[in-house]
Amino acid sequence: MKSRQQLEKRFEALEKQIKASTADVAIDESPEARRVRVAALLDDWPRFLKYYFPNWASSEFAAFHLRGGNAILTSKKKKMFFAWMIARDMAKTTFWQMFAIYLTCRSLYNLHHSYRNVVWWSKTFDQASEMLRAIRLQFEYNQRLLNDFGTFKTVSIWADDKFVTSQGISFRALGKGQSPRGTKEDEKRPDLIIGDDFDDDEEVLNDIRLEKSYQWIMGALWPTMDVSAHALFVVLNNKIGERSLMARLYEQADYKETINLLDANGNPTWKRHSKEDCQYMISKMGTLLAEREYFNNPI
Repeated sequence: MKSRQQLEKRFEALEKQIKASTADVAIDESPEARRVRVAALLDDWPRFLKYYFPNWASSEFAAFHLRGGNAILTSKKKKMFFAWMIARDMAKTTFWQMFAIYLTCRSLYNLHHSYRNVVWWSKTFDQASEMLRAIRLQFEYNQRLLNDFGTFKTVSIWADDKFVTSQGISFRALGKGQSPRGTKEDEKRPDLIIGDDFDDDEEVLNDIRLEKSYQWIMGALWPTMDVSAHALFVVLNNKIGERSLMARLYEQADYKETINLLDANGNPTWKRHSKEDCQYMISKMGTLLAEREYFNNPI
């Protein structure tokens, strides 16, 4: 019960942060000026994220953030399998929460590389629902989004585990192994599927359980996408085992990048972190745990 109360307090705080950080909207702006400004933001995803999510995008993006976003927006492929094998504390979840909203907002202007039916899956259903709830709060309370794109909230389907905006954009949470049946929305199959923190410390020690989960990902979840339609399949996790799900999925990816806390020269990969802070965390964890959590090197 206590953890549930803490969770509610955290989301109440997030709601207040969203409202306060996006309150300065230009209410006297002409419709044409708004259209031009929004079109420019949609054409420049780093500016879009910085403008609409000042509470989340408070630090400058790292080079790997820019490479990943640009790879998606410039891809000529009809489908892309995208993988970040990424260290802890590199904002993978927050980045993709913002980026998912950006990609769905592009659909409101009928732009290329836009998506309307999103599935967010994690190790557990509750975990995925928490990530989705943060996205829902942005659609509900972000004054800049509401000013530029209109009201998103509906009275019918608006919950933590699934919501559909007034513009027909849908988001649904799934836990690993849960049936993905019913993920169609208005007969449209999922076109953006994001897997985040899905590996499990115990499961990576059991080949039978790993194989069962892999079969669910590639045999049940992957085919929910329309064979002929544009779609994006994203997996995000650090490598916690040599036979982990992330290790196997990484080999399947069209775009893949391994992102460690420190680069080959021992400097922070993301300038948000200082070298001293990184070394402090590593020294307390010890080499074995640090190699797994920060350097994608499970020993």
